Amino acid sequence: MKELIDFQVLSGVNDAPRGFKQITKDQFNILLKETKSDESFIVD
Repeated sequence: MKELIDFQVLSGVNDAPRGFKQITKDQFNILLKETKSDESFIVD
């Protein structure tokens, strides 16, 4: 959760996921980069 806050995907501890939350394309790209995810699995 700290990393999600650091990456500005969540705005703080009160913005904790309680199910699904829509994120921006930029936030998604940050998650892919920071987690070193294999982008070939992403289907657009």
